[in-house]
Amino acid sequence: MMAVAIGMVVLVAYAPTVAGDGGYQCWAGMDHGPSTIKKINCKKNPHAASLDGCQQKCNMNANCGGIVFINGGVQHWRKGKYCCILKSDIEEESFMPEFGSTLCEVLED
Repeated sequence: MMAVAIGMVVLVAYAPTVAGDGGYQCWAGMDHGPSTIKKINCKKNPHAASLDGCQQKCNMNANCGGIVFINGGVQHWRKGKYCCILKSDIEEESFMPEFGSTLCEVLED
């Protein structure tokens, strides 16, 4: 992460820190607030309980532009069941630091 101070404004650039699989650019320790299109219940869909599995869920959804994957098992999943969050769009200005999460954006061809 690089921060540049300009007067009273601080601009932050988040460099990708995790290599995504199958055409994804990923950032470890990041979440993304808006643009949720679907929360995957990983208790009912255990295949989605891995980064690759979550990316595969995104690949099957034509409206998916990225994911937030929550690592660490059921104790860290949202509401104890959601570990894979599909997003319609990933915008850098909406990045939020979140320990245990991996944010991935689908790369355009």
